[in-house]
Amino acid sequence: MFIRVFGNTYLNPDAVGKFEMDISFAEEKRTTVTRVYDLTGQHILLEAATTVTTGPELDESRLQAVRRDNVVHEQIQIALCERRDAKDVDEAIEERLLQLPPEQRTEEARRALTPPVV
Repeated sequence: MFIRVFGNTYLNPDAVGKFEMDISFAEEKRTTVTRVYDLTGQHILLEAATTVTTGPELDESRLQAVRRDNVVHEQIQIALCERRDAKDVDEAIEERLLQLPPEQRTEEARRALTPPVV
């Protein structure tokens, strides 16, 4: 059984031994790398790397880009643990919104959870 974990990349969760996530900061940029290893822990099956602009003051668009980036890497891990396809960013955000109590599912909450597509 293969599951979609990142973009058009599919993995067999039975072949996965571990995954690691590294975050580094340099020159107002954050790079997040998620590595998925085989059962021996020696061979990389997937390396997904993304970079977002950060800085001392995050404007709304930068903050939303960071949120979107967080969701991408979180979905890789969730997909492998739950043995299901990774959700796209919008699906994952909608799922988070539905986890809120009904009275908190406002447009403001949706905007806070929903980064724009860039």
